[in-house]
Amino acid sequence: MTTWMLPGFSCRDLVAVYGAERWLVGCSANLPCDSKDPPSSKEFEALVQYCENENLYLVIGCDFSAHQTAWGSTNCNDSGEALVEFLDYSNLEILNQGNEPIF
Repeated sequence: MTTWMLPGFSCRDLVAVYGAERWLVGCSANLPCDSKDPPSSKEFEALVQYCENENLYLVIGCDFSAHQTAWGSTNCNDSGEALVEFLDYSNLEILNQGNEPIF
């Protein structure tokens, strides 16, 4: 598949690309486990907003170091709680299959 980088939405811990048909955006996001920042960065939030405004599908592969029972963790941490709130606010959905946690 041919893709094009979206430089306005890419930084050290986030890379976003358009798919060939320009209706799909894919991104890879990471939050280092020692980060004091909430799971969503300004760049990540801007990407989500851009996709919503442009009516684009967004597929995210991420490691936010966020623990939350919603995706199979046995405990919750502040990052997990903040990420659940962001998911609710932004109408994003978790698409993990099965009940196995993904760590």
